[in-house]
Parts: sequence; C-alpha cells; structure tokens
Amino acid sequence: MKNIKILFSCSFCFTMICCNNSNNNDITNKETIIDYPIEIPFTDYSLSETSCQWINFESNKVIIINSDEKLIDYIVCTDNDYPKIDFLDHSLLLISGMASGSPADVIEIELQQILVNEYALHLKVRPGPAATPGRWYISIIIPKILQDAIITLNVQQINY
Repeated sequence: MKNIKILFSCSFCFTMICCNNSNNNDITNKETIIDYPIEIPFTDYSLSETSCQWINFESNKVIIINSDEKLIDYIVCTDNDYPKIDFLDHSLLLISGMASGSPADVIEIELQQILVNEYALHLKVRPGPAATPGRWYISIIIPKILQDAIITLNVQQINY
C-alpha cells in the first residue's frame, strides 16, 4: 500500500510539472506573436545648409545605408562637412524617381514593416505643372534595419 501511495504521489507531481510547463510555453508563444503591419517612424534627412549633394541615385530603387563608408558612395561635399548619422541605431533610406511633370514633390510617405525583414514604402508624388518630367528625391532616417532587408516601393502619382 505504501508503494502505491508513493507511485501515485510521483505520478501526480509529474503530471503537474508537465501541465505547468506546457502552460508556460503557451504564454511565451503568445508574447512573441507580432501583429503586422507595423508603422515605422522616420525623420526626413536634408542636405540643405550643407555643402553636400546626393550622387549615384538609381530611380525607383530603395537604397539602404548602414555606415559612413556606404554613405560616402552616395554623397559629395565640397567642405568635407558630411552630415553625421548614428548608424549604430539608425539606417538611412535613399529613394528617387521620375514624375510626369516638374518640379515633382513627394507629398506623403508611409513605411510599414510587413514581416520580420520585409517592409513596404508607400509614396504619393505630385508632378509639377511643367510638361517636362521631374525627378524627386527623398532621404529618411529610420530605426536600424538589416542591410539585406526587402523594401517594396509603391509610388502613386497624384495629379492636381
């Protein structure tokens, strides 16, 4: 009889431990679920009031810059006054494109994270009144992302 009580007690303890562990796993799994899409904050990055200008922009492509070394590939400054960016915590995105009229203006920017390493960048561009095509540029600073992140660019042209 004593052996049966010990066996029963051990079985009960084992059952409680197993059930308790499975409940902890359920809680842990619920805490790691991310509800996409996530709005990503950004700050406009301007070269005004510097001696710098952008170079080597490719149309309709998002360029991710995560270091000063890569930034130098896309910027030239006459006074060596390169703007500082904290690349430990931030990334710089460069984007350019063409609109049907000049001067073109980017009037709305929205950046969303849609999966772990995938983003969607939505732009609304207003072409200018001139009949010649107009180039637009944007540069924004965002929280740090991986260099190989996938960023899908969606550009919508909004006419007057």
